[in-house]
Amino acid sequence: MSKFTDKSKLLSKSTESIISLYPNKYEITIKLKNGKELFIRPVKSTDIEMVQELHYSLDDHDIYYRFFSLGNTFSHCEIQDVVNINYTKEMVLVGEHFEDGKKKIIALGGLFRKFDPTIGELVFVTHKDWRDLGITQFLLKYLVKIGRELNFKKLGGSINLCNNPMLHILHTIEYKWTMKKINREVAVVLIDLMEDLS
Repeated sequence: MSKFTDKSKLLSKSTESIISLYPNKYEITIKLKNGKELFIRPVKSTDIEMVQELHYSLDDHDIYYRFFSLGNTFSHCEIQDVVNINYTKEMVLVGEHFEDGKKKIIALGGLFRKFDPTIGELVFVTHKDWRDLGITQFLLKYLVKIGRELNFKKLGGSINLCNNPMLHILHTIEYKWTMKKINREVAVVLIDLMEDLS
């Protein structure tokens, strides 16, 4: 939904993640609309190469929608913020698929703590060959559940107003959300975890 978190948190986050145990309770296998199964799990520090490959699979159109700028650089240093996290404060989930004798990460959903510790920033990336299968929708709903467990009150991020698939997914969640336009192209969306619509 929005940009990856700032590199300035790299050192502190990496130090914290050392004492944060891997939460295998969040591992789950889901069945997609095409009948294939996808293994969803928390990210690991050993996922650097696979997460980087996922990012490099994006074209300029995808990068602009998700990061609001062009360019496809995603350095080893930048990726540390994504794969080295403190699971008790933030969460990054990946969708892992075994293909041609090799494991690949084909989707990623992240929940990062911002300056206000009660608000989490959401990030989603899905490989172009795996879209429209319900992956991002599942990741959003799963991160909402995890966000409540981690004591977030609101989740959100910036969204391109032309990103119709993401706007459609927002209408499927069971929580109230608000949208505030920043300009003609970008808005900030906040999901209120304290107001369940069910």
